[in-house]
Amino acid sequence: MKGRIQDETTIPILHEVCAISERAGERILSYFEGRSPLNSRLKEDKSPVSEADLASNSIIERGLKDVTPEISIISEETHFARSETAPGKGQIWLVDPLDGPREFLNGVGEFAVNIALIEDGRPVIGVIHIPTSGRTYGAIKGQGVVVRERGKIRDLRPTRFLSRPYKLLTSRYHAPLGSPDLREFELLPCGSSVKFCRLAEGEGHIYPRFGPTMEWDTAAGQCLVEEVGGAIVDLEGEPLTYNKRSLYNPYFLAVSSA
Repeated sequence: MKGRIQDETTIPILHEVCAISERAGERILSYFEGRSPLNSRLKEDKSPVSEADLASNSIIERGLKDVTPEISIISEETHFARSETAPGKGQIWLVDPLDGPREFLNGVGEFAVNIALIEDGRPVIGVIHIPTSGRTYGAIKGQGVVVRERGKIRDLRPTRFLSRPYKLLTSRYHAPLGSPDLREFELLPCGSSVKFCRLAEGEGHIYPRFGPTMEWDTAAGQCLVEEVGGAIVDLEGEPLTYNKRSLYNPYFLAVSSA
């Protein structure tokens, strides 16, 4: 897949990547449901990693290399495999093989597989697969979002809703806003990149993140949210960018189309 991707060839590639994420999700479920023995440890940054992360990562990297052998991969588990292109230029895959490791290890089903194609610093393909629901969200820049579930495919349209209070998606492990007046908000705890899927579905208004995240945490979700009319922006109002020299994201606000 050389050159730009904004053409009819991206549709089969999207579904191939969705299928890769689903294969990885099946392997993750074998650990989550106790069908495979699971060992975990803490990485240097104190975040947990398990055999499920590594098994998922192996499936995804093999699959992406089969589909696009010329495009480098940066994964949470192999993130020093930096692209040969200059930061912010060219194409690169960003992968989180198991987003939401704390949810996974604590028996909470809100974890996901994230895969995004970055082109010149912006996400142009985004896939989020939720293994416990079997639902896969796939987005292509300028071509919308599809949802795959139980053998059926539907288009995801922008959803506008007028309900109040605002529905504010929060992490179970990070404070959302410090201590402002939250009376205007209904807090909805949610794990991993599932939050971006809920924004895209119109099930939440806003997800603020004033804590550390990495590029692979948000890239797929940004493509998804933007394609249904929402946005993920830094505190200056600028969209997040990717394949930077530092893979850390700035603080950000993710908002639905509502």
